[in-house]
Amino acid sequence: MVETVWKATSKPSPLCTFLLLIILCILGFYSLHYPDSTVINPNAQNALRFRQIFLSSASNHTIASYLRALTQRPHLAGTAPSLATVNYVVSHFKNLNLQTHTTQYKTLLSYPTHSSLSAHFSNGTVHDLSLSDSSDDDAVVRPYHAYSPSGTAFAKAVFVNYGRDVDFQAIKALNVSVKGCVVVARRGDLPRGIVVQKAEENGAVAVLLYTEGEEVKGFERGTVMSGVGDPLSPGWAAVDDGESLEMEDARVLKRFPKIPSMPLSVRAARLILDSLGGAPPPEKWRVDLRGVGPGPTTLNFTYQGEKKVATIHNVFAVIRGSEEPDRYVLLGNHRDAWTYGAVDPNSGTAALLDIARRYALMIRLGWQPRRTIILCSWDAEEFGMIGSTEWVEQNLVNLGSKAVAYLNVDCAVQGPGFFVGATPQLDSLLLEVTKKVKDPDSEGLTVYEKWAATNAGTNVPTMAQKRVRGGKPVAINDVYECDEVARDAQLEVFFQRIEEWFDVLSKQLTALAVGSQPQNYHPNPCFVEEEEDLDIEQEGCDIKEDDEYIERVCLVDWDSPPIYDDYPEDFSQGEKIELDKNKVIYIRDEPITHIVDETFDIKKKKIQRLGGVDSDFAPFVQHAGVPSIDIYYGRGFPVYHTAFDSYVWMTNNGDPLFHRHVAVAGIWGLLALHLADDSILPFNYLSYAEQLQRYKGILSNLLHENVSLHPLTTSIQELVSAAKEAEDEAKILRQQETTGDSVVLKKRALNDRLMLAERGFLDVDGLQGRQWFKHLIYGPPGDHESKLDFFPGVADAISQSARMSRKEIQAAIQHEIWRVSRAIQRAARALKGELT
Repeated sequence: MVETVWKATSKPSPLCTFLLLIILCILGFYSLHYPDSTVINPNAQNALRFRQIFLSSASNHTIASYLRALTQRPHLAGTAPSLATVNYVVSHFKNLNLQTHTTQYKTLLSYPTHSSLSAHFSNGTVHDLSLSDSSDDDAVVRPYHAYSPSGTAFAKAVFVNYGRDVDFQAIKALNVSVKGCVVVARRGDLPRGIVVQKAEENGAVAVLLYTEGEEVKGFERGTVMSGVGDPLSPGWAAVDDGESLEMEDARVLKRFPKIPSMPLSVRAARLILDSLGGAPPPEKWRVDLRGVGPGPTTLNFTYQGEKKVATIHNVFAVIRGSEEPDRYVLLGNHRDAWTYGAVDPNSGTAALLDIARRYALMIRLGWQPRRTIILCSWDAEEFGMIGSTEWVEQNLVNLGSKAVAYLNVDCAVQGPGFFVGATPQLDSLLLEVTKKVKDPDSEGLTVYEKWAATNAGTNVPTMAQKRVRGGKPVAINDVYECDEVARDAQLEVFFQRIEEWFDVLSKQLTALAVGSQPQNYHPNPCFVEEEEDLDIEQEGCDIKEDDEYIERVCLVDWDSPPIYDDYPEDFSQGEKIELDKNKVIYIRDEPITHIVDETFDIKKKKIQRLGGVDSDFAPFVQHAGVPSIDIYYGRGFPVYHTAFDSYVWMTNNGDPLFHRHVAVAGIWGLLALHLADDSILPFNYLSYAEQLQRYKGILSNLLHENVSLHPLTTSIQELVSAAKEAEDEAKILRQQETTGDSVVLKKRALNDRLMLAERGFLDVDGLQGRQWFKHLIYGPPGDHESKLDFFPGVADAISQSARMSRKEIQAAIQHEIWRVSRAIQRAARALKGELT
């Protein structure tokens, strides 16, 4: 490089001096009025560096030490050992120099005092059944169902499968009554309390629930209370000296079952069930039993418990934001456990403590988040999300105006496979973050790459019921025996080539997405011939009574390749149903004999939604309307809620090297860093609009033609328009990483709209009959057997159809569709930020 040296040979001329003064004045004016281009935001420069520090400072050994300390003793909420975990978490946060505090609530909890069970067999022998799964630790609470009423029963046993309505109907079809009997049921998708309620409605006097599986050990404890939060303070916080309902209040009593129940070990259940006589079980139940009862075995059952007010403790660590301290990013996990809680929930607690450690390290290195981060350790979740619900109710106004997002982890690690649920505007952020975290089980891959490449994390959607001509609704999970379905539905079938149904069924679980991707359906009636879909009309097939025929639509477009090319000749492996011919069953929007692989979209297939009441995200989403995420590794584990959910089980089975814990903590903490530090919140409401459009497509296939979906169409279009405008504005503002007032205010305004749009989905009146649940897109349906996991108000209206006239049904469904449409419009207008 040639260096140029300027030498002063004379004084500057007056003209030069004048021009220099003008230039300086212009620069001064520009810096005063257009400061945005002059100062680069240091947070933007450091964000990437601190995220790298966060990921690189992970320690599986540290997480293991946290988990070991937390699981030394059982720590049921409201007990002295539970208070010890409070002190442990508080000490950890304080030792990291984090701002720490606790909140206390006086809530109604439930504990067992006595239980016994004996089986009286027909040959006169009596067998006392053990009700303990831990002989070496008296501190482990005996197996029980929280909030079960005390009671005794001496009655015959009867098996009711999963205790669903369809199961009780099947029992009645066998001329079997459960009235006056002790019901034995296996755990399925229904909440425990709902199974007990249905048994009581059918006349049972007590319920025993067991969890089946070869590896299942012990007794699955749990709650049977309906709803969430403290039953004595519904809708408000259970603070000291606050309002508390009396135990005899009708609002309290309706939360509890009327007949006693208790968990049963799979070994004890097998002993009882093998002794039953009576009618054989329906084939669809797929159980190896001689009969379902009642009897001849009689059960002598006693349960005594007490409900009492106890103090629970939530613990918080607060990291104040530097620029927007009044905007909150919350990370939460519950701390209480039925027993030792190594998986549920303290695998998540250990991950939370490690995130706190890493954040504290970053603070020492000069980091401070743009927005405030709050680490939350909840109490009494196992009793019904009580700790988190009371806190949300107490802070509802502040959360409504200031909460950016809530990130939940309950059971951080249950086993292999990454799973996540989220409100849809966070989908894109989830995908981005999982691309930055190493997969714990596959060297050289990220979590995203493994997630996308395996079925371990696939969410097979719950299939909506399909109405068939001449028959009752048939769920896709019931469509196994083709002959039986065809006969029940009085359907015409078309014969093509020899094929065994097992070939099709084996592909079903990994290929179907019916009910979640209506845009991939072909609207014309068709059937399958080898590898081609052909119009029925083209083949000249005679469909009798066309006016009654409900067309079936194809899962994919005409030219989509099948996932199988050749039919194996030998089907010697596995259970199968042999058919002389391949039958095409016409079930609405379900081509059950032509399974094809759809275009892969990870957002559609693998990100679940948060309509259940499974964990502490429920009050944030369904009551406060806060965008939320729920993260975990593995789905289901054999020691769930038993005395064997211990540190030993985790080190031997769940995560021996604690690498999955590291992955969860990495994803969890990195999500929070983006939400706390990104100048523009990483929300994309186009994903929300796409999800709503899919829901509308499902309803269009499910509902009667006299119900109009036009309100949904127009409101979704309005949300699409607002989302596109927000995305365009965000792209522009993200390029302006400066600290000038005008840009800062624009970013603040956009962020507020992005944050508040989710609140638009709330309705002040809530769901009918369940006003606490305010969210009209995601919430639990009143009928827990509903096949819809969205629009809970619409699901409720559909489920009430048996008790209403056709005109009343249409009016009720239409009203709920209007309510949802107005909610979507509110969200769109909040996102747009303009008054009408």
